[in-house]
Amino acid sequence: MPEVGFEPVVRRSGVGGWREAEGRCVRDVVGRPPAVAYEDSSLREAADLMSEEGVGRLPVPSRETPGRGVGIITRSDLLGAHRRRLENARRRARAWQSA
Repeated sequence: MPEVGFEPVVRRSGVGGWREAEGRCVRDVVGRPPAVAYEDSSLREAADLMSEEGVGRLPVPSRETPGRGVGIITRSDLLGAHRRRLENARRRARAWQSA
């Protein structure tokens, strides 16, 4: 995985309950460097990476400035893009059938 300048990942499962978390710092529970999707990654690549890593969101760093975050892509973002693609395909199919 490329070095991107982001801090390691903290998973909910690594924090435990709120009582156990009291007095702990994030650095106490970080697991590994984060999986990231770059701006020019395809949506398929981002979805595959989320699935492989078991995460629901990915930080999006800049390739030109690796420590600079561009945003975060979420599972909901991917599903929304997929829904729009399906709606457009249905619209084209209806237009083709009525022509």
